[in-house]
Amino acid sequence: MEIVRQPEGLIGVVLATSADFGDRHDAAQDLGAFDDPRAEAALALIACEENGDEDLSDAAGESLAEMWSRKGDVPAATLLRMNAVSRDIAMALLLARVPELHATARRVLEQTDGGS
Repeated sequence: MEIVRQPEGLIGVVLATSADFGDRHDAAQDLGAFDDPRAEAALALIACEENGDEDLSDAAGESLAEMWSRKGDVPAATLLRMNAVSRDIAMALLLARVPELHATARRVLEQTDGGS
């Protein structure tokens, strides 16, 4: 069995509002394994939806935190736009996995009075 190393299919699913919710949720979770700016951008779209589904927002926030933990950077622009559900899970995971990165993200949020 060949392992697919490209996230295009998952990106298509996570962004397809007509796709089955379970498939979208699974795709959001699976995209966290990719260090690809396209995957990060797709997850950010979900994580920044103000009235999006909370379970999908949670999965997107978790996957973004996985990516950011590996690369050692949290993009301030994305962090500041994230909805509360996505931001809260991302911050919790950063605290557990990379406390110094969490501290940096927290400072960004505190400077704008927008975060946890």
